[in-house]
Amino acid sequence: MDKSKHNKGFSLIGVMLSLTIAVVIMTAVAGLLARSEEVVELSRNKFIAINIAREGLELSRVQRDNNAFVEEDWTAEICNDENPRDYTIDVNTDGEINIEESTDGRLYVNNGIWSHDSDGEESAYSRTLSVECENKDNDPTDDTTGNPYVNITSKVSWQSRGQDEEITVKEKLYDWITYRP
Repeated sequence: MDKSKHNKGFSLIGVMLSLTIAVVIMTAVAGLLARSEEVVELSRNKFIAINIAREGLELSRVQRDNNAFVEEDWTAEICNDENPRDYTIDVNTDGEINIEESTDGRLYVNNGIWSHDSDGEESAYSRTLSVECENKDNDPTDDTTGNPYVNITSKVSWQSRGQDEEITVKEKLYDWITYRP
């Protein structure tokens, strides 16, 4: 009898080994896909938070510029007697900037517009701004103090997958209208 006729096909051990390798590979790929979804969600949330924080700084710049153009104190509405001062800032439907003392800073979305107005749908994000105004009256002719400025910090917080997350963006706003070279 010829032995080659009895060795045709796969052995049970060979099939089991092949299936085990396939399962291990599929489990690793599934784990990578799940982790990549987490990374994409975290990146998306950070992208949104950074832009919300930047918007807060931009609205503070717009308020400074508006003050200067109507010949008010350049820090009107931004600075008050508190130092540092915490506040929220938004644009209303008339295009006017609203600055209010800080509450929890919860943001809502209404027709694609982010604001602290609770008329919209509650978002996962909160934004508060803090301003330090002790250098707003610096004398630009004094080499020891330099140009007048205020420090603005925009902080956005949210919760992602049960963990608290936070982005902080800082900027110095200068009185560029009054003290142009």
